[in-house]
Amino acid sequence: MNTIKEHLLINDKRLYLILNAYSKSHLFALIMRMITHLGDTSTAIIATIFAFFLEYEYQIPIGMTMLYTMLVSQILVQMIKRIVNRKRPYKSISIANVTQPPACVYSFPSGHTASAFAIAFSFTFGMPSLVLPLMVTAFIVGMSRIILGYHYPTDVLIGMVLAYLSHQLTLIYLIV
Repeated sequence: MNTIKEHLLINDKRLYLILNAYSKSHLFALIMRMITHLGDTSTAIIATIFAFFLEYEYQIPIGMTMLYTMLVSQILVQMIKRIVNRKRPYKSISIANVTQPPACVYSFPSGHTASAFAIAFSFTFGMPSLVLPLMVTAFIVGMSRIILGYHYPTDVLIGMVLAYLSHQLTLIYLIV
């Protein structure tokens, strides 16, 4: 009898393979590679600077929220990556389709997904009318990480959860 963990890992791999198969379309993979960069470090820095500009210029309180949410989420992501040491899926699944693999060898949790959701949560805190486009964009960033072969679905799910928890911790403990 399979344990819950074994069942989860089997389904994680199965869903990964289904979504990763979409990367065989070169045009779709190209679009996903462009979208995936919305969760990288340079985007996070630009978004944080823009958040501080909005806070300074228009008194929309998102600059510090963004900074703290991003810092907390990325510290958690990096700590968990080094504790769990889960190999990227393309390292253990021979039929995975991947191009331009990331430099980091660990997959769990997804830092790009956490970053994209940290941006989305922070901006929607100050501008609730943007919740739908920002959350959909962050979700697509997470999906791109799976489609491109970099992450398992659970990596992306936990990246989302870490961003949410980081945002809540920021609002409760760091933003007065």
